[in-house]
Amino acid sequence: MVEYFVKNLKMHMYPVPSRCTVRYTKEKRYKFPPKGYEKCDKCFRLYK
Repeated sequence: MVEYFVKNLKMHMYPVPSRCTVRYTKEKRYKFPPKGYEKCDKCFRLYK
């Protein structure tokens, strides 16, 4: 099951996809996407 965490004011997926350069370092995890944060382009495939 996918969870989410916030690092550097961006929301990332956990487990972190290999295409993302951010590493999870014990940040708080959320079951649902937290509001008020920008989505990571690489985790959420927002890049073209």
